Amino acid sequence: MKKNSAILRTTLCLMLFTFLVSPAMAQDAASTRTVGGVKSMEDRVRHLEQAIGSGDESNRWFDRIEISGLIEIEAMHQSIDFSDPAQADEDESDIDLATLEGGHGCRHLRSVDGHVLFKYEEG
Repeated sequence: MKKNSAILRTTLCLMLFTFLVSPAMAQDAASTRTVGGVKSMEDRVRHLEQAIGSGDESNRWFDRIEISGLIEIEAMHQSIDFSDPAQADEDESDIDLATLEGGHGCRHLRSVDGHVLFKYEEG
């Protein structure tokens, strides 16, 4: 029984040491380590944002606008051949504009989008 309590005490001491000392050591190692010549995480993020060219969205208005459209056309051809020579054969063809849509979307803010859709359908 004494042996088990000694093992339990040793395990608890090691766990306590790990939880108290390891985070301090990890933070210290991360702050002194340099990656690509950048020391802190904030500097690294800033460096990466500059590298990919991200910036203020107000300067890139064309990235915030979307224009879309749809044209649906229905076409038909019918040929009727009558067996009676006295009656003339019939040929018909037709093209209809079934649907026409035009849309415009715009992102005003990061969480606000607007969308306008104009739609015509054959009734």
